[in-house]
Amino acid sequence: MEGHVLYSWNFTAYFPLDKGPKNSGSTLKLPFLIAGVLLAVIIVGCVSFFLWRRNPRSPRPRPSIVGRFNGSETVTSNHVAHYSLRQLKKATNNFGESNRIGEGGSSNVYKGVLEDGRMIAAKRLKVTLHKDKKEAEFISELKVISNMRHRNLLQLRGWCYESEEAILVYDFMSKGSLGQYIYGNEIGSLSSNIRLKIIAGIASALEYLHFGLGECVLHRDVKAANVLLSDEYEPLLGDFGMARLISHSQVDAITMTAAGTTGYMAPEVAFSGRFSDKADIYGFGVLMLELACGRRAIDYLRLNIEEVRLVEWVWSLHLNNTLIEAIDSKMRLEISELQIEQWRKILHIALMCCNPSPDARPSMRLVCSMIEGDDLSVAELLPRSRKWEPLPMENWPSASTSATHSWTKQDKSHDPGLTTSSKE
Repeated sequence: MEGHVLYSWNFTAYFPLDKGPKNSGSTLKLPFLIAGVLLAVIIVGCVSFFLWRRNPRSPRPRPSIVGRFNGSETVTSNHVAHYSLRQLKKATNNFGESNRIGEGGSSNVYKGVLEDGRMIAAKRLKVTLHKDKKEAEFISELKVISNMRHRNLLQLRGWCYESEEAILVYDFMSKGSLGQYIYGNEIGSLSSNIRLKIIAGIASALEYLHFGLGECVLHRDVKAANVLLSDEYEPLLGDFGMARLISHSQVDAITMTAAGTTGYMAPEVAFSGRFSDKADIYGFGVLMLELACGRRAIDYLRLNIEEVRLVEWVWSLHLNNTLIEAIDSKMRLEISELQIEQWRKILHIALMCCNPSPDARPSMRLVCSMIEGDDLSVAELLPRSRKWEPLPMENWPSASTSATHSWTKQDKSHDPGLTTSSKE
């Protein structure tokens, strides 16, 4: 038997290279094909994003950030949409005169319709304002109102700051402002129940501003022209251009530039610029008197000088035990004895709010409690001494107050809600 042993085995294989043009061309084209696909995806994505951004039907209530535009202050809101200037120009017919529904010293208000059909009121700060002042007012209102939620506060829906245009967007209120009913001599069209609802609603809004947040919000311009009415005559307090956030430890009084509107301005603000939550309460007291009496805060057309200033006139009737005569005569003929007593209580509360001494005015929490309570007898809380008497009109400072805007066109010749501007 013959055996064979294999001690090693070397094997080398050689494969001939394929130099044909077919495979070589495919290898070279593959990178270009991949790059082309990626470029197409990027282009489609960019175009889609651009079209989405330009679509006004989706205002995208994403977190929006507005700075003081020098980086020193930032406002963030998760509920307020950012609109482009193009969108708002289109909505308001390029801020056309026929769309203007209100004006004031620092801003104009325009009615508009967005492409999705929603009606808006666009508050446009005037281009003539100094840039720093425009930014300060814009930021103040945006910062104060953007995160507030109350049924009687006008909700901010959007903003625009572009090409030196500063615009705040609100819901449009078809019934206009309360001012047009008072200054336009249409107060008689508001029933007793509607007037009481307005008083209760604004009282609730002010209580929320003063107590319902981490900080106290001073509105600083409570007046009829800044109360908007919904289709159901639900009142909404608006215009926070002069509002300030302060800590509750500062709420007693801080010194600011005098601001407000003649007739609604508390004496301590007019004389010293010292502002507190009690100054808002004074303005609310005057508003209550206007609704109860159907008269404006100051009416220079009155023949009797004692009736020019509403607070003084109602106080004199209180001292003479004839307070019922202050109730709007037309309304008084249409309401029951019980409702007359309700309005007597409202007048008493209003006079408490208009006390010349801020320390003697009730808080908004107490005011709401008295308004909502069933007890019609609050007269014992109101002093009858003439030492309490409001400061006579001739002793008030002659300096003008800061300008504020009214949301509704009205007769400006005798309207205390439209004041001239003072330098701040």
